[in-house]
Amino acid sequence: TEELEALHDAFDAASDGLVVALISGEPGVGKTSLARVFAQDLRSRGVTVCWGSCTEVGGAPAFWPWVQVVRGFGASAITSAIADLDSRSDEPFAAYDAVHDVLRNHAEHTNVIVLDDLHCADLASLDLLRFLIATAADLPLLIVGIHRLSELRADPARDVAFAAIASGARRITPSDLGIDEIRSLLAPDLPSDVAEAVLARSAGNALYVEQLVDAVWRDGPAALDHIP
Repeated sequence: TEELEALHDAFDAASDGLVVALISGEPGVGKTSLARVFAQDLRSRGVTVCWGSCTEVGGAPAFWPWVQVVRGFGASAITSAIADLDSRSDEPFAAYDAVHDVLRNHAEHTNVIVLDDLHCADLASLDLLRFLIATAADLPLLIVGIHRLSELRADPARDVAFAAIASGARRITPSDLGIDEIRSLLAPDLPSDVAEAVLARSAGNALYVEQLVDAVWRDGPAALDHIP
């Protein structure tokens, strides 16, 4: 799809320095599915893709998506950064610097960070992203943020931070998934008619595709016979 090509173009551009791409849209339009297809493609080529999911669940610590990202870079990264990421969110510079050091220490090749549900991110995590945009512009790094458009106006401070992030970002809005994207979400040894059945049932709607693909992974292709 054009959206997948746009993400690959952003990845290619990131070899010359940090690029931010924002995948936006309403719930169910395929934002996360698009990012998953992109991530799977890059991982198959040996590219490091670190995924962090934001959450508004009570008790989640500050910098939670970045803790997940740092874990994705391996044990040495965790050892060097986790103490600073556990620091108080009202004294965040040590955390900013720790993540910056992890990224710089893994900059031999272009890396990719995906921040899912960015509209749920705590202010400290958004500010860390702003810090990286300002200080890590020379690193070969693509940061992909996924967010809902309808949930960006609930917190003025977060909205200001998000606006600053979005000002220089590439914007991507998903369309319906095609047969190639659906095949990439399924096990490679499945017959091609499984992907065709998923497409026929879902009409490419990403939310329905994801539910059908999950059923196939969980119960096998026969699961499609029991789903209306």
